[in-house]
Amino acid sequence: MNTTATGVLWREYLRVSYDRSGHLKSNGEQHSEHVEWVTRRGDRLHPKPYQDSVSASKYGTKSRDDFTRLVADIESGRFKADGLLLWESSRGSRKVSEWASLIEACEERNILIGVMSDGRVFDPANGRDVRDLLDDANDAQYESYKISKRIRRDRKASVVQGRPHSAPPYGYRPAYDGKTRKPVEPWWTVVDEEAAIVKESVKRFLAGEPIEAVARDLTERGVADQNGKPFSAQRLRYLIRNPAYASLRYYGGKDEELRARSEREGGIPGGWPAIISTADHYRVMEIVNRRKTVDRNIRNPKSGQGRRAYLLTGIAHCGVCGAPLSGKKRRKDTEDSAYVCLKGCVRMPVEDLDEFAEQTIFEFIRAKENAHFLSQKDDESNDEVRELTQQISKLRHRQAELSSLLADVDSPMSPTEIAQAVKVIKGRVTQLERRKAELSSPGRLASILGPSLTDTRRAWGKLTLPQRREAARLLLSEDMLGLLVVFKKTTPRNMKCPAHLRVGFRRSDGLTTAEQVAPVQSAP
Repeated sequence: MNTTATGVLWREYLRVSYDRSGHLKSNGEQHSEHVEWVTRRGDRLHPKPYQDSVSASKYGTKSRDDFTRLVADIESGRFKADGLLLWESSRGSRKVSEWASLIEACEERNILIGVMSDGRVFDPANGRDVRDLLDDANDAQYESYKISKRIRRDRKASVVQGRPHSAPPYGYRPAYDGKTRKPVEPWWTVVDEEAAIVKESVKRFLAGEPIEAVARDLTERGVADQNGKPFSAQRLRYLIRNPAYASLRYYGGKDEELRARSEREGGIPGGWPAIISTADHYRVMEIVNRRKTVDRNIRNPKSGQGRRAYLLTGIAHCGVCGAPLSGKKRRKDTEDSAYVCLKGCVRMPVEDLDEFAEQTIFEFIRAKENAHFLSQKDDESNDEVRELTQQISKLRHRQAELSSLLADVDSPMSPTEIAQAVKVIKGRVTQLERRKAELSSPGRLASILGPSLTDTRRAWGKLTLPQRREAARLLLSEDMLGLLVVFKKTTPRNMKCPAHLRVGFRRSDGLTTAEQVAPVQSAP
């Protein structure tokens, strides 16, 4: 095909780019220059361009959907144009292999390649033109390598120096030099009014209050985020998990030594002032991770029911297979509900099991020998609790990293090795959590239930469902009252079976029936 031909129908591939002066060229700006170039040549432009807004670098992680569609259309004959028009050659791809495949596909379909910034039309059937295009691809890929290396080096340096890697979140403002307007240490400064909201939200979450209720209260009070928008539950949930508020950042880059340090220390300290303590951050993440695990284990994907809708969902367990029980309505047209094992082992009416569990909790609270569980205890002042929290966080981070290796074809570990390592970590986490429960449960119970409960049932009724669930989760654990387990009925099918005949408590020291539960003694 003659590369000087006019009247060519061009179809654009647009992708956000920077020009040689460093100015950002949007897809709209590129299109405007394409229109001018095509008009000047006396050619035509296809009305439907292909366009993406993500990197074409081999180091990019996001997919370019329209580029994939472009190649597929050329190969299948659906391109419907005489030439492919690019703002510059690197807009096609910074990967030599992708660029070569695109050139070959264009050659097979007799499709020209126009590069507007060079003012040239290339014919893929011409060897000299192909050489020039591939030279451009080699240059572009090398430039991507240099950019990627510089970015990784800068990110590593920012972590080591305690610099933040993003814009300041709610509660902070950037710190600038008064004359040069350049960022200076401590990089971020605290906005007192907003910081108070962050502290309040974290404190209420740790006390068992649902995020939805906190977000609703903030909205009613007229509290807005830095963009002037009310806090949604989703936005607030992200806020309380942000490690930046504890002046921490996690490193997940390619530097193994720095990544190991991040895992070992539970995050790398930042140079900006903290709004909450690291202990509170670790406690928030422990609760969030535990709830994620429970929800993943109990949710029925078909019905969508059972997700924190009942007091004992995920807290009570099947005495046959050990799986957590899920609350579920018997039928859509009735209010009758039951706790069921999703494997079909056992079923027990919600009303019966809730009443039994609550009565057991009330008796525990009223017992004089358990009074110390309602006394305030500052977990943060306990060095062992703080150390345990950090160890658990590190182990969970390592577990997540190992799990991600299962999908990595280049993983240095086999699936069997990964599974064995994860099993060891889970066992260690269980041991650490048991010890932490012994040390910190009194303080957490006190924060939920209050220091005194003269009228236990009335005080319990004032708690929200999430607060009751948090108290039940703490008390109905293997190291306290015991893990609540439900067995099969021992009576005929149509006869009601009393709770004490089919409910037990699995303690770390063995299994006992409901009638044999002894008062819990304080940890030595």
